[in-house]
Amino acid sequence: MPARRLAGAVLRRVAPRTVRALETVPVLERRLGETEAALAELREQLAVRSRQVEDLQRWRHEAEAGLDESRRLSLRVAQMTDLVFDRLLTSSGGAAGR
Repeated sequence: MPARRLAGAVLRRVAPRTVRALETVPVLERRLGETEAALAELREQLAVRSRQVEDLQRWRHEAEAGLDESRRLSLRVAQMTDLVFDRLLTSSGGAAGR
């Protein structure tokens, strides 16, 4: 072990930047692991949000289809009401003139 310490001390004097860079490797590995874990969590959240958006789009489409059907039926009721009133006015006018 003393030889190892001596080699470490010599290396620190000869190449201090290299030693500092090597000392940062474990820190960088830990940060990389944390970053990868955060990225995996964000991807999972994105998948959940994507499914929610797809559900909302499907529900919106169904609501729009229902609204279109309601408008179509309302127009048909209005047309039928106009027809009934026209018939009533025509038959009233003919009976009143007799």
